[in-house]
Amino acid sequence: MKASSISVRIADFLKEYPPFEFLGTAVLRDMAGKGKVTFHEDGEIIFSQGQPRNKWVYVIQQGNVRVIDEKGETEELIDLRGPGDILGLQGIRSSEPYLHTCRTETETILYALPRDEFTELTSMVPEARRYLAATFSLGAAYQWRKNESEASERQLLEGGSRRPVTLRKGGLWEVAAPHEVARQHLVTVMGDRPIGKVARMLRSKRVDIVIVINAEGRAIGKVTDADLRDRLVEGSLHPQVPVRDVMFTDLVPASPKADTAALLLKMTRSGKHFLVITEDGTLESRVTGCVSERNLFLQYGRFPTVIGEAISSAPDVGALRLLRDRVETLLLEFLHEREGLPWLMKLTGALNRRLSRRVVELVELEMEAEGQGRPPVPFCWLLMGSGGRDELLIRSAVYHSLVYADPSPREADRARHFFHELAQRVGAGIRQCGFGESPQHVLAQEPGWCLPFSAMADRFRRMIADPVGTHVYSARDAFDFKAASEEEAEIAVALRKEIESALIGQS
Repeated sequence: MKASSISVRIADFLKEYPPFEFLGTAVLRDMAGKGKVTFHEDGEIIFSQGQPRNKWVYVIQQGNVRVIDEKGETEELIDLRGPGDILGLQGIRSSEPYLHTCRTETETILYALPRDEFTELTSMVPEARRYLAATFSLGAAYQWRKNESEASERQLLEGGSRRPVTLRKGGLWEVAAPHEVARQHLVTVMGDRPIGKVARMLRSKRVDIVIVINAEGRAIGKVTDADLRDRLVEGSLHPQVPVRDVMFTDLVPASPKADTAALLLKMTRSGKHFLVITEDGTLESRVTGCVSERNLFLQYGRFPTVIGEAISSAPDVGALRLLRDRVETLLLEFLHEREGLPWLMKLTGALNRRLSRRVVELVELEMEAEGQGRPPVPFCWLLMGSGGRDELLIRSAVYHSLVYADPSPREADRARHFFHELAQRVGAGIRQCGFGESPQHVLAQEPGWCLPFSAMADRFRRMIADPVGTHVYSARDAFDFKAASEEEAEIAVALRKEIESALIGQS
């Protein structure tokens, strides 16, 4: 491939991520032309702590990278970086050695860009300076030296644009009306449009997604640039295939009246990168706009959905603990604002549930690798008490339980042993993430809180029928529960109905 073609591809990738999106296409192509592409195997060192700094900064194009603080024979995970993240920013204006080690977590592709030119270009653009100043405040791995950090903040406060690109103590600033942004980014096609034409439309209109609509203008599916590019390159699809045959139908609707905070919360909860705006907020009305994660990223630098996505793909509990540290860094931005507290609690609740679910997934994989197989029946991990009420802002005591579908008599013993083992390990993982535990022992690793559905429902019925004899006061937080995963919510909903039925019977 010609060098000019490579620089165009690098620039097209970079402009999707801050701070590069503020630099302009021509500037990015020029800088990319002076860079290089590097490939790394899983577990490969990119640069080491104490190593003399080279002339590059690195942008992750594909894969994950661990940032590690080496302390003698031990090492501490500082950060986990993914596509679009930058490596080698520590002390960027100095020639001091690297402060940390960066090691690939997967096979990784990096774009190496000239450090001096990157520094010069980003210092000239207020939005880029603002983003970098905020990024450096995220954690120990990416901080300016103290005097540089303060200087950068002074520059931002003294002049420069007030266009906010980060989540900061100033509050939930609206850069533009969300529905107007959504309208501007909406591109629709009918289901019979050939995918070859859809691919050209994505490129010409410079959007990431096309919404497929029916004759009434209602959204019925979506196709992203990545979906089509990968499948067309693989040759698995003919360009004349109608888009309805390849579209994805997992749409999440939102109301045109929703503000940025509400859209951000819905995106974080759903785990989706796109929301469809409709006339009445449901998929039963005409589509009026489309909001992408990137649209909102322009308003929120420390983006909660990015943290949520990282939680969902964290390789181990150590990475999860670090990501929960980031959640608390986010919380500190807003705890002084009473108006933002309800939103903050819901957001943190969504991230706590995602973290719990990821611990469960990691334990499931671990047990399967040991030959214990997959879960014998469906189950649900419940967050209870403050976690179930979305009030668990800090890592104080958690309450949780595990409910599994009633197994057949033949499977009962295996199910009991399997889920008790899973609960023990998940409980330990949640502790390792820094959470305390219920002093009332409302914990899934306790035999009384890891039960088949019928036994758990009976336990709640007995507490309701005899609150004194069953010491219901000490377990009152158990009544406030929420499923860690939407996919498992059916069991939680059924349990809630059993409790409501028992309450009605006592009234």
